Amino acid sequence: MKLLHSATAIALISASLVASNPAIARWQYVTRNKAGQELYIKDPVCRRGICEADFDWSEPNEYDFAIQINCRDWTYRVRNVIGPYIGLYKEDDLSEKRFRVMGPKDVYSAIGEALCN
Repeated sequence: MKLLHSATAIALISASLVASNPAIARWQYVTRNKAGQELYIKDPVCRRGICEADFDWSEPNEYDFAIQINCRDWTYRVRNVIGPYIGLYKEDDLSEKRFRVMGPKDVYSAIGEALCN
């Protein structure tokens, strides 16, 4: 019985710590890649079949990742994090960055499942 009460107390304390910090509370776990890194998304927004969210791995990095998922045809594109088009979904001066097809075991497919459902 004491173990049950201790586990409940730990769960309540953990929940209150997450709830008290909105920056932590916004991140939603999605999946784990083959290297064991956990993938999280936050601030999802969907409009007309296109969903967008920030995403990041459990390992710290200096990049500001974001993804757009086309829920209608199961494709994705990632915001540039380096180069002349940093912050844009664009590859060159003439065109928008093309959407790419997601594979069934692709980590982006896991993001799509989280955003489009």
